[in-house]
Amino acid sequence: MRGRNGRTAAAIALTFLVVGAFLPWKISGDLVPYRTPGVRIWPRLLDNGGLAILACVVHAAWALKSHVQGRKSALRSLRALALLILALLVVKLADVFRRGPQFNSELGAPIPEVGLYVALTSALVLIGAAFIKERRVSA
Repeated sequence: MRGRNGRTAAAIALTFLVVGAFLPWKISGDLVPYRTPGVRIWPRLLDNGGLAILACVVHAAWALKSHVQGRKSALRSLRALALLILALLVVKLADVFRRGPQFNSELGAPIPEVGLYVALTSALVLIGAAFIKERRVSA
């Protein structure tokens, strides 16, 4: 990630990861749908895996800031954190899909919701921004 476009894409991906952590991650329930967010702050703190994502996002933002300031080792940290974020989200998605067959019918089975998909897409963009190097095209 040498250029400005990669840093901008990484910053936007980190922003959407934070937004995705607070959106609903799964919906379940029989007749009344119950949405479970990654992190809920009010009326009481509820963690459904989103706090680990937020902690990794804070460290990744620090690594991105350090990379912009010129530290070469910060890029390795950003790459490792991007892979960790993606791995945590894939495990959470697999957990939601694993719980579906426990129900005999489709009624009440948990279904992944928009927040989990936003976070997964943002993690993929962050990995792309961290690993893909810009190449100069000579005319």
